[in-house]
Amino acid sequence: MTIRNEYSGDQPASQNNRVLEDAYPLGELMEQTLAPLAGDDAEERRAYADLPRKTLQDLQWNQVLDLVAGHAVTPEGREIALRLMPLSDRGAVERRLAETAEAIRLLDDDDAPPLRGLRDIRKAVAHVTREGSLVGEDLAAIAQNCDVASRNHRFFKSRADRLPYLGQVGGKIDPCDELRRELHHAVEPGGQISERASAQIRKLRRSVQNQHDRLRSRIDQLLRRHDIETHLQDEYFTVRDERYVLPVRVGAKTQVAGIVHGYSSSGQTAFIEPQELVDLNNELRWAEIELEEEENRVLQRLSRLVAEYAPRLERNTEVLAYLDVIVAGARFGESVEATIPAVSDKKVELKRVRHPLLYLQHQREVDGEVVSDVVANDLIIDPDKRVLVISGPNTGGKTVLLKSMGLCALMTHCGLPIPADDGSKVPLYESIFTDIGDEQSIERDLSTFSGHLTNINTFLGRCGPNSLVLLDELFTGTDPLQGAALAISLLEELAERGSTTAVTTHLENLKTLAIQHDEFANASMGFDIDSLEPTYRLTLGIPGSSFAVRIARRLGFPDKLVDRAIQVLEGEDHHSVDEVLASLEDQLGELRSERNRFEQQRRHAEHQKKKFEKKYRELREKERESVHEETRKLKEQLRGARDLIREKLKEVQQSGTVERGSDVDAKALTEIQKQLRGAEKTIEKASEQTRPPKPGPKGLVRVPADEIENGLEVFVGSFNRKGSVLDYSEGDDQARVQIGALKANVDVDDLFYPSEAQRRSHKRGRRSGGGGRSGGGGGRHHEPEYAETDASLAIPQTGDNTVDLRGLRVDEALEKLEMFMDHAFLKNRAGVHIIHGHGTGALKRAVRGYLVDSPYASDFRPGDKNEGGDGVTVAALASNVEH
Repeated sequence: MTIRNEYSGDQPASQNNRVLEDAYPLGELMEQTLAPLAGDDAEERRAYADLPRKTLQDLQWNQVLDLVAGHAVTPEGREIALRLMPLSDRGAVERRLAETAEAIRLLDDDDAPPLRGLRDIRKAVAHVTREGSLVGEDLAAIAQNCDVASRNHRFFKSRADRLPYLGQVGGKIDPCDELRRELHHAVEPGGQISERASAQIRKLRRSVQNQHDRLRSRIDQLLRRHDIETHLQDEYFTVRDERYVLPVRVGAKTQVAGIVHGYSSSGQTAFIEPQELVDLNNELRWAEIELEEEENRVLQRLSRLVAEYAPRLERNTEVLAYLDVIVAGARFGESVEATIPAVSDKKVELKRVRHPLLYLQHQREVDGEVVSDVVANDLIIDPDKRVLVISGPNTGGKTVLLKSMGLCALMTHCGLPIPADDGSKVPLYESIFTDIGDEQSIERDLSTFSGHLTNINTFLGRCGPNSLVLLDELFTGTDPLQGAALAISLLEELAERGSTTAVTTHLENLKTLAIQHDEFANASMGFDIDSLEPTYRLTLGIPGSSFAVRIARRLGFPDKLVDRAIQVLEGEDHHSVDEVLASLEDQLGELRSERNRFEQQRRHAEHQKKKFEKKYRELREKERESVHEETRKLKEQLRGARDLIREKLKEVQQSGTVERGSDVDAKALTEIQKQLRGAEKTIEKASEQTRPPKPGPKGLVRVPADEIENGLEVFVGSFNRKGSVLDYSEGDDQARVQIGALKANVDVDDLFYPSEAQRRSHKRGRRSGGGGRSGGGGGRHHEPEYAETDASLAIPQTGDNTVDLRGLRVDEALEKLEMFMDHAFLKNRAGVHIIHGHGTGALKRAVRGYLVDSPYASDFRPGDKNEGGDGVTVAALASNVEH
């Protein structure tokens, strides 16, 4: 069994829950992917050996790579994405597609890997391997990269079961815990050496500060002395050559004894170190030198430690860059609604294929959702009909279709998702050749026809069964009959070589090839004769017309001239082509009629389905009302029994004894009462579940005011649309609701549950009682309960223990939060304040969901009113963390 058997065809790779034993080796795939970082030009030449530069230019490949690189978040990831290369064979492609499928699933779950924050440390690591010493900024960058590596190590380790391929990649990350702890202990985030780095640094820094204070105190005295004050240019001091000096007027420089350190740019001021400051400046300089020497000793010690970790740091850089490229490809796919294709042997099947650049260019927002006006088409090329002749009007989308097909083939070979719907299949072509665009060249003395012919000559001999050939407007710019003859001979040769070929044309003789040869198939781009505009719709199986004569008549060209044109065409035997087209149009008309008949049957079936669903709902409602009535009666009986037992207990307590021979004693009565309470709770719950809801629009249930909360999805009756509650306070008559792009104040009586299922399953976001985290269990709790503020969570708010996540996307916010929590833990903070605001409630829920499983948080609660209320979460930090 191979990956292909389980992944290619109709089985998407994302369904695999393990890495197959004979999967393509990860090490080899990483080596191919990371070749640009190693400067491996030989690997790049190999990858593009059968992809001429003109093919890449015609398909606008560099523009696609720019878009992919734009989604990368690491310097190395962007570098690789800009030089992304086709993979060596099918196994490598299928493994990469499996990895990309897992990355897409993560993005769909809003659970992107925390890759942000990486710095380019390659030069710094290379420097220490040559026994060089790093500066503080380099060490801070390395510490930051270690943080990112540690977070991703934990991220993929915790998700290895559902991400087998990416989990295997993430397993290669080394968290470098010892180096990370040492760097954070000794270096501040800005690159300054921490006072904790050595016992001497704090003492030496205090000594330097004392020398500064002594100098400034002495300078203040000098500035107030009359014999100096009268010669100063201004009442201030400055530093030149790391020594304190005074600004003296040039004309009075001989009146102030001391050392001249320079002049101002205007030449009017001399900077003089008075004699009284020389010894103090010397003492300051000695103190600074001692401090520099101690800091250098720390930097050298840390640099040696980094050198020991150099191989692991380099490996982490490569692994994280590899992951970044995969996630960038998935994000790019998300932006163009791409999917993972299946790798086929020969058949091309692109479902609703779009050109990615046009798709992005024509995006717009409708009702808060991003849509694109680009027309999608289904494109199929069977192995036994491997030459597709596409005809139709000018500017009808033929060239765009060719480029879309070529890009899908190239993107698949690089392991990227393609802009087509699920179920699409693409073969792996060893070579892709194109002849698209005008090849006219004045410098080379080439006409359009000569340019095309010269280009085709460069690749014709290399075409074979595993080649894709894309030809646009074949052999235009010369006599149509001779151009058609050359085109037919070329296409027949490509068919004989077994190459998959797609060609666009206006030449009539090429449109009949599908009738004369089994290897050929026709397709046409649509045209609306009434509006005189192309529809950009592809129809497989029939050729298309250029519609020149019909357009001329439609535009008011004289009938006499149009009729004469038709006579000329008939005299040149064009009527045979028109007859073929007319026959095919009739067949297409019959097919459309048949499709309309099936459409009517489908609508009738849907109507019947809705009718029976309505009847079913009515029966369910009657049944529920019946059950509700039964539970109501049963509840009344239980209450009566409970009251009776209460009276009996009261009598027993008053008498103090129970009569001998009585059937029941006080203890038994109490036990029965407890059982009745339990039964009553069960019936209360059943009564709530079966309570006939108050009907609203479309049979929906109104949301009670005490169940409205921020982030709740609702149906707004007056707008007849769904929305999300942005802001609501108990007791208010209105709630602020986001409805698409609109924000509106809506009466609470106008809010309904979108469905009965949501009404039943809805729980309030904040509940009293319980702790912020369950006592030791693992797993995520969807509805954490929050405790009242206790001593462990009474954490004073400061700038150092507060992070503001407002305005960030969920994945960006969680990544920033984890970096902040990690830093706070290393700084031994007691706890943190997390500002997320209210908004739609999505960020708040994501933050609190993260804290439930976070190894850094031991407990958490919403903020008190004076802390920011429910727009803030206060978390206590754990005493230790497991990686």
